[in-house]
Amino acid sequence: MRSTVARTKRRQAGEGGISEYQTSAGTKFLIKYNAMRPDGSTKVVLKRGFTTRREAAAALRTEVRKVETGEWVDLSKETLTAYLDEWIGAQRLAPSTKSSYEKNIRLHVDKHIGRTPLDRLTAMSIDAWMRRLESSGRADGKGGLSARTVRYIFTILRSALGDAVKHGHLAVNPTDRCSPPTPSQARPPEMLAWTAAELARFLAWSESFDPEAAMAWRVLGFTGMRRGEALALRWRDVDLDVMRVAVRRSVGLVRTKGLLHG
Repeated sequence: MRSTVARTKRRQAGEGGISEYQTSAGTKFLIKYNAMRPDGSTKVVLKRGFTTRREAAAALRTEVRKVETGEWVDLSKETLTAYLDEWIGAQRLAPSTKSSYEKNIRLHVDKHIGRTPLDRLTAMSIDAWMRRLESSGRADGKGGLSARTVRYIFTILRSALGDAVKHGHLAVNPTDRCSPPTPSQARPPEMLAWTAAELARFLAWSESFDPEAAMAWRVLGFTGMRRGEALALRWRDVDLDVMRVAVRRSVGLVRTKGLLHG
């Protein structure tokens, strides 16, 4: 759409200005003001599309006030993918947590909304993205993700965009107005445990099939330890005199660029 700037109403230095321009839809107004970036440099800001001079003047006063009070934010033009890559690198996360974040961002964020500039993210677009994940978000193409998984991914994005606001990349966090799956919808399914008889049958089978592994299954079955806790046991953790096992650590596998690390 071609437009011609007609005239500018002069204001005092530092107050900015309002200009009138013509479009095919009629007369519109723009505001112009100077703002200081966090690095001390000055940026000339233009905002177009106001339908009346009064509307433009009100917006200009608001923006100038933000500049004067230090509340003005230089909205970032970088994409969500680029920002999240930088954000992940700055986090203090356990290796397994970092791996989980990177995997979910790669599969479920980058693929759908990763190209969106930070300042173009809206609550509506994020809600639409979550509904898409629920209906067809599985990486293998076989349906949607569970409400629990979608809420987990949303929590990652909410934390990242919260930091974007804190560090001056965004003025507001669009996820504050979103509608992710509720905690009740994201509640994990009820865990079904074996009965004593079922456990006994399994241990008897494992003893005949693989006697060495059977001992590990017995430890898990009679103590309730997690797999990683059992794998991390050392002889010094076992006291056969008092029949006691101390759980002091756990191990896990972390996938990094297709490789598994213990």
